[in-house]
Amino acid sequence: RGNRQQQLCISVSMGGTGRARRKKRLQEHGSGLEGVEALIKEPKRLKGAHPHRSKRDHQPQRGPQQSRREDWLGDDEGDELPIEVQARELEYRTTEENDDAAHELRDMVTPRTDAPFLQNQRHDEDGSATLPSLKSEEGRGKDLLGRDAVRKQVMPDLLRLMDWAANPEPGLRRSEVIDRVRDLLVGEYDYLPTLLAKMMDLFPGTEVLDALDANEAPRPMTLRVNTLRTRRRELAQALIARGMNVDPIEKWSQVGLLVSSSQVPVGATPEYLAGHYMIQSASSFLPVMALGPKPGEKVLDMAASPGGKTTYIAALMNNSGLLFANDAKRERIKALVSNIHRMGVKNAVVCNYDGRNFPSVMAGFDRVLLDAPCSGTGVICHDPSVKTQRTDDDISATAHLQKQLLLAAIDCCEASPSKCGFIVYSTCSILVEENEAVIDYALRKRNVKVVPADLPFGIPGFKRFRQFRFHPSLEEARRIYPHLHNLDGFFICKLQKFANGIRKQNTTEEPNSSSDDEDEDHPSSAGEEGDDDELDGNDSASHRKDSLEIGDTTVGDTRCASASEDPATTLELTSSGHPCGGPRCARMKPPATENWKLADSRLERIRMFRRRVRMMRSL
Repeated sequence: RGNRQQQLCISVSMGGTGRARRKKRLQEHGSGLEGVEALIKEPKRLKGAHPHRSKRDHQPQRGPQQSRREDWLGDDEGDELPIEVQARELEYRTTEENDDAAHELRDMVTPRTDAPFLQNQRHDEDGSATLPSLKSEEGRGKDLLGRDAVRKQVMPDLLRLMDWAANPEPGLRRSEVIDRVRDLLVGEYDYLPTLLAKMMDLFPGTEVLDALDANEAPRPMTLRVNTLRTRRRELAQALIARGMNVDPIEKWSQVGLLVSSSQVPVGATPEYLAGHYMIQSASSFLPVMALGPKPGEKVLDMAASPGGKTTYIAALMNNSGLLFANDAKRERIKALVSNIHRMGVKNAVVCNYDGRNFPSVMAGFDRVLLDAPCSGTGVICHDPSVKTQRTDDDISATAHLQKQLLLAAIDCCEASPSKCGFIVYSTCSILVEENEAVIDYALRKRNVKVVPADLPFGIPGFKRFRQFRFHPSLEEARRIYPHLHNLDGFFICKLQKFANGIRKQNTTEEPNSSSDDEDEDHPSSAGEEGDDDELDGNDSASHRKDSLEIGDTTVGDTRCASASEDPATTLELTSSGHPCGGPRCARMKPPATENWKLADSRLERIRMFRRRVRMMRSL
């Protein structure tokens, strides 16, 4: 035991365990206790260093790669065991790979020094593009300033644009000031000009700066507790014991956990592999909360992959009833099936159909969730490529697909006299073209109405946006903004289906507008009706003809399908709505004179509107 302690002390003092060096040093100092004490007091020397040479004189001229390798491996590898040499070699290679990865990551996140999307970009004689001077009259943006400097630069212009009538800039039009601000923001944040213009329209004034900064900042990581396997308190205790700092999300969610920091990989813990939680954005909780599935119901998730919302629905149904999880892309089915098995879901049926054709496969669902594919403008912090890849054509094509999917989701839902079906439409986009415009189209084509989503927070949906006029009930929809709620951008709208089939144009008043005067002032909102009819396969001309027919009732008011033909009941009139769910139900015939007067005024406005549309198209 004493000899072993002496050898250990000598080994520690020498900084290694080489057998040859240990023997040599033992011979110099002796193996007794005095020799050990002298060895410990002796100053350490460099490997291979001469005792009469200084440290600087001893170091030879070596290259950087050779120097790093020798520092790791040493210059007397023959004194070490083979396994020690292999361990040093492996550690050296691992360090090199980590350094290369760090340099590559640093190059990827380094801000770009060019601004390829400036509209005021000019070209020199040799064809190279240069940016105009920041203080020149042609524009601002040659030297890309810091973000704070850009904010100070554009802040006066944004404040002036908020009250342009009272505080205009002499010698410049409002559109020129908007272009100047957009060019500066495009150069600093790397957005397409068209997409940044939509952001400026959506967030007026200085709010656009907060929205752009929020898209650059990461969102907090959140977990959803799987109540089929564990409870939130038990899971939090287990994760804290493993080195995670977790806290419950605010009172609006009973299954959410906020991860502040973690010493272990969040997606590789035994609890994760056992299906106790799902890594999921807190915004993704809201569509399922709005859907409100009940145990024993028949529910459809039309775009289910990767399964975060599907497994949440199964947990709320307590693994009862029937849950259909569909996704159009076959390669994404693997992740969906994996998460369903991991989370312990037993009432799910996985399908692989195009959502637009799903009504021909199966219908009669009590509730349908459609988390539609979108442009992703609400999750730019997770996918920065959206800033430079989403063009106007892409957004228009996505909106067209969303309208088709929403109509199919409504057709899959069942509406009976005793029970109404519910549809929840959600996207991770904040653009009006993909949200309110899609819902407004569905209100015109199907027998549905917007109902409150019963969400604890959120901005109400738009009733009017620039030239568009939407149904007033869209105030019940909810918008989630990153800069206001510190969550991913989301849109959630809940619909109730009160009758099956396709809505006829002459059964209700136009849900597209809040008043007739607004339609007359903004013909472009109704001018899209012809294009929208192509999605449903209906003839727009026949719908217009039906809406202009004048019979026993006024234009836009017809008898309810469930109304009785008994003359005693035809005198009843309910303007607020019928139990069938229709927004207007007319059972009383107005006098013939008033009928014709109302019809003539409506027909005259329609003729004026058509003439205005033809004139605009000719221009």
